[in-house]
Amino acid sequence: MNHVQGLPDLADISPAVRHRRLPTQARSRERVQRLLDTADALIGAGGFGALTVPLLASTARVPVGSIYQFFPDKSSVVDAVASRYTQLFLEELEQLTDRIVRLRWEVAVATVIEQFAGMYRDHPTFCEVWLNGNLSPGARERECRHNDELALVLSAALSQRPEFRHARRLHLACRTAVEVTDGLLRYAFTLDPAGDQATLNELKRILSGYLMHYGSQARPAAKRF
Repeated sequence: MNHVQGLPDLADISPAVRHRRLPTQARSRERVQRLLDTADALIGAGGFGALTVPLLASTARVPVGSIYQFFPDKSSVVDAVASRYTQLFLEELEQLTDRIVRLRWEVAVATVIEQFAGMYRDHPTFCEVWLNGNLSPGARERECRHNDELALVLSAALSQRPEFRHARRLHLACRTAVEVTDGLLRYAFTLDPAGDQATLNELKRILSGYLMHYGSQARPAAKRF
């Protein structure tokens, strides 16, 4: 099974996942990567309940002992799969920086929202893990730190737009925007597997007005003569 296209490599997620050890040798790293790709496919096809350690081992063509050599339990495998998606989210936002800076404001906001809505549409495993509460408490804590990173990337991008160059509390505004986006995206895809478009449109309007409030406040006052 090939590495799931677009997902980060094992090295990008290893500091964020609970594991016994992660390999350094290329052959063993390929085995762990295959385990995660297989787990991703099983969850995406049949839901969280479809993933069992024996099925994972047989589908990935590895001994059961190899799984426990690297991961202590099924939950840690799921967390590792989830961590690849949180890293992908961050990479997607970083790649959007140029468009966030140069596009007309409403279009820039819509572009970001639709890009992340596409994550839900294109990755059934992502939906299953996030929408159905299948992450461990430790993974939820790491997700919060990941949202901190998203806010940093977003605030850095917005600070390059003329409207926000003098904005105060921009990072707090971006951190709040990330949480609002996270919550309403989940809600939209709970209502409709394709994403409830009315909710997505409301999210765009909310973020456009909320963030621009900080931009409009930051504009220097006109000089009086």
